[in-house]
Amino acid sequence: MADQINGNVDHIQRFDFDEDDVYANEETTASERRDEMENKEEESTGGDFREVKCYRVSVVSLVLLCLLLLAIIISVAIKGTLQQFMNNNLTQEKDQLKTAITILTQEKEQLQTENNNLTQEKDQLQATISHLNKLWGWKSFGSSLYYIYSDKKSWADSKQHCMDLGAHLVIIDSQEEQEFILERIKTRAWIGLSDLETEGVWKWVDGNNLGKPRFWMQGEPNDQDGGEDCVEIIASQKPLASWKDHVCGITKNYICEI
Repeated sequence: MADQINGNVDHIQRFDFDEDDVYANEETTASERRDEMENKEEESTGGDFREVKCYRVSVVSLVLLCLLLLAIIISVAIKGTLQQFMNNNLTQEKDQLKTAITILTQEKEQLQTENNNLTQEKDQLQATISHLNKLWGWKSFGSSLYYIYSDKKSWADSKQHCMDLGAHLVIIDSQEEQEFILERIKTRAWIGLSDLETEGVWKWVDGNNLGKPRFWMQGEPNDQDGGEDCVEIIASQKPLASWKDHVCGITKNYICEI
């Protein structure tokens, strides 16, 4: 009987021990569950933070990419605009050059036409001069006509007669003209040179001062006796030394030029 009682006591004691263990196990399990939940919350929070961080990085990258794309588009647009502007300018300059070339071509053609007309007029004038030479004895040299009068007049009367004809006493501008005249005169003749206005200042009848060439005889002009103010050309002298001043009132042959 005693043994049975002791056995029951031991059983009760073991049962009590096991119940404590159960409580302890339950407490341990609850603590582990809390820790597990906290870990899950931490993992969840960390995961959300990483997701937000990745999202922000993606947004920033996308914005930068858009800005880069926008910059490229603007650059291309500006380049295209500049190219178009340059092309327009080149086109305008090309058109202006074409217009200028057209105008110059037209002006060239007009000048060519005028030149042809002048050439024809010159040929007609030359033909007229030749005809006059044959009819009335005028001699042509260059663009001028000359008539050597055999009747004698004073220098002033000779000048007036030439003017009445629409001509003037001859004005000698070159050595060729001087030689041309000397080949056609046989004696002395008045030319259109004098210092009647101012002593020593020789002028042609057109008002121009005597320049070069000059074809004075040696020692001339000398204004002998103070009254030699008009110039004659002498056939017997050297071609380049045949001018002499003489008294204007003496009558001589004379040469008109037109």
